[in-house]
Amino acid sequence: MSRWMVEAEDEEEKVIVMFRHVLALITAGSLAAAGCGGSDGANETTAGEITESTWDVVILGHSFVADVAEPYADHVAEANDVEVVLHNEWRPDLSVKSLSEVLATDLETFGWVDLVREAEVVIYHANPYGLIPEGQIEHCGTGDGTIKESHCDGEWDAYRAALEQIAVDIKRLRDGQPTIIRTIQVYSPGVGKWEEAGVYDDCMACDTYAREAEQAAADAQGVPIASAWDKFNGPDHTEDPVEKGYIADDGYHPSAKGAQAIADLLHDLGYEPTP
Repeated sequence: MSRWMVEAEDEEEKVIVMFRHVLALITAGSLAAAGCGGSDGANETTAGEITESTWDVVILGHSFVADVAEPYADHVAEANDVEVVLHNEWRPDLSVKSLSEVLATDLETFGWVDLVREAEVVIYHANPYGLIPEGQIEHCGTGDGTIKESHCDGEWDAYRAALEQIAVDIKRLRDGQPTIIRTIQVYSPGVGKWEEAGVYDDCMACDTYAREAEQAAADAQGVPIASAWDKFNGPDHTEDPVEKGYIADDGYHPSAKGAQAIADLLHDLGYEPTP
């Protein structure tokens, strides 16, 4: 019998002492459990935490992301105090349609499926060719292309669906392992030429539909998205990124300053694994 119980002199005191005894046992048990968790669980990790000391960073995209990879990998290494193995898997004119088909069917094209399976970080973006509504062109008036947008509508569901499927298949290939998945919302490099060419309304509408599709696809899968559109074109998306020095001499690709800006945007999204 407990020492506290023996020392009680009347029934009322016995009740009080018993209550104290039970409370003490509960407290002791809680402390013991906490102690066990602290000693045995000291090396256990929170669910979803990436524990590897070397991270594979996979960049899947077209030439738009080619020069973003290295500055972003530097951010990953410094921010997380890890070694980074960079797989800069950009391809000229890689389309969202092609990338989605490769991942969805586990094709071994370029070894991307195996790379994704082993990747702690996956960044993806590609162009909408093959998924653009008929009669429309991507990024009106970019580079040496002729500005001749004749119409634009909001039928970008195929582009949105393919982007979303990419995220779905990255998660499937990772099979529940914590993974930092990120994507990019594209800028409008030709906006400074639209007014003079008389196509401002059509081109702004078309780019807006495309950017909204990118945002919707990312939101649907909980993938943080780096908005180069906001950064390069300003909050109302009317500013000329060429004047800001974000665009290379070809009129389309990011300059060194632009590539660093996109890497910084990706870094600013943080490093929480994607749900």
